[in-house]
Parts: sequence; structure tokens; C-alpha cells
Amino acid sequence: MRIGLFTDTYSPDINGVVSSIVTLQEGLQELGHEVFVITTHAKLITTKFEDNVLRLPGIEIKRMYGYVLTTPAHFLAYNHVKSMNLDVIHVHTEFGVGIFGHIMGSMLKLPIVSTYHTTYEDYTHYVNIFNSKTVERLAKKTVMKLSRLYGSHCMAIVSPSDKTKEMLQTLSN
Repeated sequence: MRIGLFTDTYSPDINGVVSSIVTLQEGLQELGHEVFVITTHAKLITTKFEDNVLRLPGIEIKRMYGYVLTTPAHFLAYNHVKSMNLDVIHVHTEFGVGIFGHIMGSMLKLPIVSTYHTTYEDYTHYVNIFNSKTVERLAKKTVMKLSRLYGSHCMAIVSPSDKTKEMLQTLSN
């Protein structure tokens, strides 16, 4: 199979999501699959394709550990992804590149699998700068609705932990 892994974070970044993706990538390649990674890099305009890694332009946010923020609209990258002749899209984020992966899946009529790496409900305090119970409640409710929406477009969702699995099961009810 030809598999596209869509992620907002990838090597040379060092974090648990990158470790998980690299492990998956290597395991799939050992099984004989061809794996492509679609990710970001901190360049405003340039799209770069090298060694089966397509790097989309983005802006580095230094106060968020160097996270690179990108838009889900990458019209120039569409042809790159289309030429990969993917059989399946595996999304590893719910943000820029992940949304782009969903768009590509829809446009190319490909199945989408998702790994839900982060329980965002545990991080809503980052947007609740006023420490308001109302904002916290709204943020958690919004995250739950978005998680349910993303999941509804996937053939399968991979849960890396029991905690995440239980949280996702409550969303489906």
C-alpha cells in the first residue's frame, strides 16, 4: 500500500507524537508499504519534497515549543499529494496538516484513518487566559464537538492509550 501520514509535527522535532509516527513509518516500511509523510516546516512560501517527505510552509510559534502553524489550504501541494497515488490517508493531527489531510481524502476519495494522540480536553486551560469557569466549559464542549466531527469522517480511529480510548468512546455516545 501507499500510505500518507499527515502530521503537524515530525523530525527533526522531538516529542511523543513524532516518536509514534516514526515508529509507525518504520514498521509500515518493514512490511513493504511505501510511506509518505506530509508535514510542515518554518518557511513562509516554500513547499519541499525530499525522501518521501512533503514539507508544507508554515510559521514557527516559538512560545509553543517551536510548533509550526500552517493553513489547511495548500493548493500547490495538491498535485504533489495526488502524484503519490495514495491508498490511504492517516491523519495524526486535528489542525492545519490534519485538516489538509481530510480535504485531500475527500477530494481524492480515499479512506482516512486517524490517530488521536492528544486529549485536547486536558489542555483547554491554555485558551482560558482569564481562568473563567464559563470559558473552560465552552472550550471543553467545543473541543469535544470538533473531536466528534473529525472522527466522523474517518474509517478508523487509533487510540494510543486506554484513557484516550475511553474519552473517545464517550464522544460517540
